[in-house]
Amino acid sequence: MTEQITIPAECLQLISQKNKTGCLIVTDPKDRSIQWKLYVNQGQINYGTSLIGQQERLTYLGQILKTPLNIFNYDPEHTEYQEICNYWLTQKLPIIDLQQLCLKLTQETLVQVSALERTSITFLPNNQLQPTVLNYSLRDFFAQFQTAINHWKQLRTEISSPFIRLCLDSQKIFHFYKAWQIWSKEREFLSVFGTQTLSAWLQSLAQKKCLYEIATQMQVSPLTLALKLQPLVKTGAIQSFPFQEPILENIEATIQPEELPNKAIILSAKNVQPNNFTETKTIAPPVTVNNLRESNTIQKNTAIDIAEKIDTRTSALSSIIKRNDVPILPIASSSRPLIVCIDDSKTVQQQVTKTLEVAGYQTISITDPASALTVLIRHKPVLILLDINMPEINGYELCQMLSRSRKLKDIPVVMLTGREGLVDRLRAKFIGVSEYLTKPFNPNELIEVVQRLTIISCSI
Repeated sequence: MTEQITIPAECLQLISQKNKTGCLIVTDPKDRSIQWKLYVNQGQINYGTSLIGQQERLTYLGQILKTPLNIFNYDPEHTEYQEICNYWLTQKLPIIDLQQLCLKLTQETLVQVSALERTSITFLPNNQLQPTVLNYSLRDFFAQFQTAINHWKQLRTEISSPFIRLCLDSQKIFHFYKAWQIWSKEREFLSVFGTQTLSAWLQSLAQKKCLYEIATQMQVSPLTLALKLQPLVKTGAIQSFPFQEPILENIEATIQPEELPNKAIILSAKNVQPNNFTETKTIAPPVTVNNLRESNTIQKNTAIDIAEKIDTRTSALSSIIKRNDVPILPIASSSRPLIVCIDDSKTVQQQVTKTLEVAGYQTISITDPASALTVLIRHKPVLILLDINMPEINGYELCQMLSRSRKLKDIPVVMLTGREGLVDRLRAKFIGVSEYLTKPFNPNELIEVVQRLTIISCSI
């Protein structure tokens, strides 16, 4: 490895080739207040963001994706990624939209990082996101965005990044007016900026806003805007300013103490050797949509097949239930909707039964998750309440088994658990859980959720 490894694009390719896991922090050499952060896992990109100007960036992307991302109340204890995930869970938005947003943020970060010249880079081994919703291949990225990278490289002399603030020199408004007159006659300009009046341009460029903010107002990409304004920046008609005044002496100063569980590897422009990338202990990949689908064993898949082949009209069911120590339960009456609660806590079972039976539901309590499939196949409830922490088979595994069952896959599942972390909520969302309630639960909230979901279930 040579000094060229400090060129970010080459550093990214090395990380991809060596299947590295960790967090990459890249400083813009022209403005050290601007830093970009990329999380990688086994050479795949999980998420990319900036360490400044997150709100301006998200507001722009929110407009592009038609998602209101300018409404976050940033908590200094939470990262941008946590805020986005929390928002998605609170608003109950589709996970696929969250993945699309993370992809756009990551691609834009990669473009900016790849356009940088040689600079100092910090790599934090094994520093990962939890949970991850995206695994993005760098091979796909470079094939798709090389033109954009080249444009930003050409722009960097005058417009170093989308965070640069632009302001029209009040003494050179006439220069801008003459340029605008030429633009307004160009077919390409009219197709892109046709709805923007001269006064809109003057207003946007008079407020010393960053390129992201101006692009949001103009409803175009920062790159399109930068290419159009570059000649005026070059002549001085439009002045450029840093997003914020540089306050950092070195890249290490921007790394928070909690981000250093492992020793950081600093890749500077000097003395970069092949062994700077030390081998790290392999960590199991974070939960994603793909690897969740593969997490169950062959034995559990076989259990579904066996359960689905059981003919409930024959005595074979009784023998199988008896052999597996499954309690024989009476066939539920169809007069009241049947809810099954799977939880190894008898106390929780009693609370659920009392709450739901008063509200007019029948309930079946299952404290042994290993017996759940057979009971569910036999009774076919309209809703399943499911705990996460259970012996032998946890709630995630059981939920995935249900989703593979032809007879049970359409039954709504509500996670009723004492675990209230973001990772668990997102993981439950990924595997198709309809609702997520934490214990101790509010009886009225449980009834409201059950009523809403059983109406949907009964109509299917």
